[in-house]
Amino acid sequence: MKILFFLLLVSFHALADYPSARLNQNVCEEIAGQRYRLIPKGEWFCGAVDGQAYGRTVGKRDFYHGVGHWSQVRTEFHWEDSVSINFRSIIYSATSSSGYAASNEAYHLGTFKFTYPEKLLGAFVSIRIVDLDRQTVGEGLFIETRESNGGLMLWDWDQVQFRWLQESTGFLVGDDDVSNPELNFWNRRLGVGALWFYKELAFQDKRKPYFYLYSSIPYENWNFSAEAGTRNKTAAYMAKVSHDLTAGGFSLQSILQGRYYQNGFAQGFAGQIENQYVSYDQYNKYYTNSINVFSRDDQVMVSSLALNLRYEFSHAHRLGLLNEVGMFDYNGIEDDRFYFGRFEYNHYPFPLREDYFSFFVTNKLLRDSYNAPPYYESSSSTPLFRTYVYAGIEGNFQF
Repeated sequence: MKILFFLLLVSFHALADYPSARLNQNVCEEIAGQRYRLIPKGEWFCGAVDGQAYGRTVGKRDFYHGVGHWSQVRTEFHWEDSVSINFRSIIYSATSSSGYAASNEAYHLGTFKFTYPEKLLGAFVSIRIVDLDRQTVGEGLFIETRESNGGLMLWDWDQVQFRWLQESTGFLVGDDDVSNPELNFWNRRLGVGALWFYKELAFQDKRKPYFYLYSSIPYENWNFSAEAGTRNKTAAYMAKVSHDLTAGGFSLQSILQGRYYQNGFAQGFAGQIENQYVSYDQYNKYYTNSINVFSRDDQVMVSSLALNLRYEFSHAHRLGLLNEVGMFDYNGIEDDRFYFGRFEYNHYPFPLREDYFSFFVTNKLLRDSYNAPPYYESSSSTPLFRTYVYAGIEGNFQF
């Protein structure tokens, strides 16, 4: 703890972070200013490759061990501002120990978006189908950053937005369908919505719906958010404060939050969570995600602090310290106290590019990674991560 406290004092502006997914939409807009990208662009097409080659000292505790790579190839085809088609292909070799001929796997995700060229009833209307990237309902009290398939319709006025999400992967369990209408005002300063589930349980009883009210208020470098919801005649609450600070080469991002779930709130889900998708791009999710909370029980008080510090000595040399600490205070079963951290040095060898090498030490490890896509799904009701201290190197490249 003394070493950790010292690192917090001397610590650590960089893009480096845990491995994460790239959006399967708006690719051309995202890379518009990145002139170092090598794939030729056109009026109706663009592409980008983002990958990581790594070596990690985890043995066989993780599917992604030893030497391997995990790469994302994204393409976008668009016609004017009305139609866009995006594809994201994941190509990976999880580990060299799998053998020369069986080391590479791939899976592909597609999304289609149509924006009506004129206003309808005074609003801009868009529809997106199939791959919806990660979705959060409200401020994330019940559903947070979950990979989703289905359809999403948006009606966007200047100060009001209505969205309807029809989700087909179940969010918390498999073979479930979810409907989520949501209305928010003044850029999400106030919102209200509901979730309906369609999977039938014993005696033909459907899962109970969820109704919620939320608010997200930005102020300078601060953001104050809260959500309250009810389900199965019980309630849940969340309050969150986040802050971004940048001074010279130093940056700090912090998130302090508390949650409370009453007994029976997650009935039909608690102890039955199916992570489904477990892959190398999950590491940047916070442990306070409800999939981790509900994997054991639902009568719980959650408190956590995320503190991410970075320092940029120059373009070439950067340090980072990522921290998340907290507790799931269950009523009736053993508490879950957690700390996840990553200390990293990042070297950017090319003056005009954002490729870099990351040398790191961390204790954050996927728990069920051997259920690897596209052939296997994780169906065990366990938290997404566990703790194990290991070191590694990542070569992050962009084309």
